[in-house]
Amino acid sequence: MTDKPLDPLARALAAQVVTIERELSRKVDSLRDKLIGDLAIMLAEARVSLAESKAEFSETMATVAVAASELRDGAPGATGPTGPPGVAGDEGEPGERGPPGPPGEPGTAGAPGEAGPQGLQGEAGPAGPAGRSWAHCGLYDPEASYGWGEVVSLDGGSFVSMAEHAGPCPGPDWRAVALRGPRGGRGETGARGPAGLPGRDGASISGLSLDGSTVSLTMSDGTVFAADLEPLLQRTLA
Repeated sequence: MTDKPLDPLARALAAQVVTIERELSRKVDSLRDKLIGDLAIMLAEARVSLAESKAEFSETMATVAVAASELRDGAPGATGPTGPPGVAGDEGEPGERGPPGPPGEPGTAGAPGEAGPQGLQGEAGPAGPAGRSWAHCGLYDPEASYGWGEVVSLDGGSFVSMAEHAGPCPGPDWRAVALRGPRGGRGETGARGPAGLPGRDGASISGLSLDGSTVSLTMSDGTVFAADLEPLLQRTLA
């Protein structure tokens, strides 16, 4: 006589257990799909950032190469004064007889003069100023002092100082060597990455207790789910 009321209770309890297991499985699947999607987006953004860093590095190296190719020596110094003629050397061997030239008009014969004394050899003139070349000084520092020919990097471009005590850069004391080009467009989305590692196993039911009309399920991870079966029993027995 007492077994019959328990049959509906057992069926309702079993249905409740199945519902709980399905809900847990659905939540685990949803969480796994979300994690995989987030990881794929993070990987794609990291690849785009790496590609942009490589492009900026290539532009900087090209700027340095252009600046190096434009390095030139300074202008030559002024020529020193001409010294007096040096001592005459030994007489050389006679050269070959050249062809006769056309006859010139006869000139007036002058009186022969006496030969003057030989002058001393003159000293060499002073050396001209040394040539100057450009020197790369890294990133521009507004607190630093820059002289002529010093090259700095600023806002993706390169500038060379044209004065001994150059003012703020950019400005009238600076000349642009290379300027940063416009930002490129966003690249195409990369291929989907490999699947992540499997998640840990979901918890299973390790215990069940009934207190009046309240049934409690204890999971293997220690979580407890409680459900009041009174409304369900009332609808089932009605």
